[in-house]
Amino acid sequence: MRLFVAVDPGEAVTQAVARAAERARGRAPAARWAATDGLHVTLAFLGEVEDARVPAIEAAVHAIAAKHAPVTLRFEGAGTFGPPRRPHVLWAGITGETARLAALQADLAAALVPLGYAPEDRPFHPHLTLARGRTPQGDVAIADAAAALAGEAFGEATCGVLVIYRSDHGPHGPRFTPVSRAPLGAT
Repeated sequence: MRLFVAVDPGEAVTQAVARAAERARGRAPAARWAATDGLHVTLAFLGEVEDARVPAIEAAVHAIAAKHAPVTLRFEGAGTFGPPRRPHVLWAGITGETARLAALQADLAAALVPLGYAPEDRPFHPHLTLARGRTPQGDVAIADAAAALAGEAFGEATCGVLVIYRSDHGPHGPRFTPVSRAPLGAT
């Protein structure tokens, strides 16, 4: 199964992002917009994982979660990944206790490496993915949508659970199903 580990922004933030994304959608109509009911902050993308490895991954995630307190994050603004004139991804920004979130992410990655996780080469940049371009060349309209959302404040949430999600691709985009939940600070 295809797995990743994330924290969720909570219902209030999700609803605020959904309202803002709906207003910005017309600026980038060709983009693939993420389903707002599946918004999450990815900490580790594991990719395809054999069923037999899942219990060890769950144990590692629970052990790391127990060592970290919940983190309070503010969700605000927007930006893009990719070339500025033709970006590939539109995201909502995150501020607040991002240093604590980065420490959690680093510990999680270190615990998962012996279990087959290959960490990203680029630095951790917490965000909520809102839309993706449909072509490898990017989409100038994604930059327009980012500009429209730049001043938005989506709210604050205390993220207190690591969630291991399974990602399944369907006809209407990916569907994310929780496999396991690990409360932060649960020693």
